Amino acid sequence: DTITIREKISDLLEILTKENFLQVHKSFAIAVKHIQSIDGNRIFIQEYTVPIGKMYKANVNELLK
Repeated sequence: DTITIREKISDLLEILTKENFLQVHKSFAIAVKHIQSIDGNRIFIQEYTVPIGKMYKANVNELLK
């Protein structure tokens, strides 16, 4: 499901577990377990394509190790 909130993502991520959620763009945080594939600067989750921001690319690369 998509959840739209009016809080800052940084505030929300403080509540969520770091093992399960990852901020990948200034406007997107994702549940790691739902990632189907990663191609370049895009993450694919079901029919959704989520961009990976330049500042967050290192976090995604760390996840792939």
